[in-house]
Amino acid sequence: MTSKSVITVANLNNTSALAQVQHAGASDLNGDQVTLILRILDRTGSLLRYKSEMIQAAQLNVDALRESKAGDEMLMSTWTFNATDGFTVVDGFVKLEDVTPLDDQNYDMQPEDMTNLYDTVFTALTDPLAGIIAYADSLRKSGIRVKVTVLVLTDGEDNRSRIDPSKIKALTSANEGCYFCLMAFGTGFAQQAARDMGFPNVREYNATNISGFFLFLILVSPALATKPENIAVGTGNSKRPSALVTTAKMKSCQARESAVKIRMTQLTKLVTTMEITFDKIAERVQKYYTDKVLPSGRSLTGYDTLVNNISTQKIATQTALDKAKADISVFSCDSENPRALLLQFNTNMKLVKGALKTYRAAINKLIVAIRTIPAPTTTPTNNVTND
Repeated sequence: MTSKSVITVANLNNTSALAQVQHAGASDLNGDQVTLILRILDRTGSLLRYKSEMIQAAQLNVDALRESKAGDEMLMSTWTFNATDGFTVVDGFVKLEDVTPLDDQNYDMQPEDMTNLYDTVFTALTDPLAGIIAYADSLRKSGIRVKVTVLVLTDGEDNRSRIDPSKIKALTSANEGCYFCLMAFGTGFAQQAARDMGFPNVREYNATNISGFFLFLILVSPALATKPENIAVGTGNSKRPSALVTTAKMKSCQARESAVKIRMTQLTKLVTTMEITFDKIAERVQKYYTDKVLPSGRSLTGYDTLVNNISTQKIATQTALDKAKADISVFSCDSENPRALLLQFNTNMKLVKGALKTYRAAINKLIVAIRTIPAPTTTPTNNVTND
């Protein structure tokens, strides 16, 4: 899925245009887990002299993520902001290969502009159609395990928003399993802004040290791909009391438990439906062979072997499903190693789907074999006429 247009919202009281933002659906994902990365980039006039560097850095950020091991399990959405235009959604959540590159058109700036940081961050988090919280919830309801990463880049403190940052702080506090990071190009304001928004991770860069700023963008990407919730970046205090960490981990585990059970239910329905379909096809093929092919004088060498193989693959599929159900039935967040059980569930899911493919292939093999039975040879009759 590729983003088709850039959405700009200039009036905070009228965000209906965000209904046009397109996200990848659960069926577009490569597995049952995903990392959502929300980038919120400053586009105010004070960054005008660094415009080309910002465009380059944004692309390097995407490239580094794509090259990471988990790159195919990520979706990214990019927002930009300034007080003149409001905020712009360059992409909904799309695969990294579909991310729209920044350019002179979608990352243009006004020389005299102000910073509407809080308005943009709040909307990007909370909008029911374009926001990351609602989208993450929708994926979880589909049985997808979701990690959330929010990166905000700005070079100045907010001086134009109407949203109070305490509203953002309430959201970040309620989403402890997520990773929130404020990266500031300039010093003296970031620590307070991060505290006001409840961002536990903050990094400041001197405006003259532009190379360090962009180097950080590149280096942080693979780390985010690996494990966003455990990164401690920069000078902010990202450590939380152990009790809160334990609570957050338990909530995260319980959410995953719910998600895998939903996935298990969906998988069971899928296998049951496919088995019924495959059985009907196999029965029709065998009936065709018995009623049409054999009476025509043709026969298939190895027919019984092919039919028995279909039965064998059906049993193998059911066995794989039964194992997956048994393994997940003992899952508990209080167990010694719940992570290992989750990994085993993912393995079992792949085995079940692989067994289904093999089952289908066995039926196709029988169909092809019957279709390619050569026609019976006929002996020509010599008609002799006696004069």
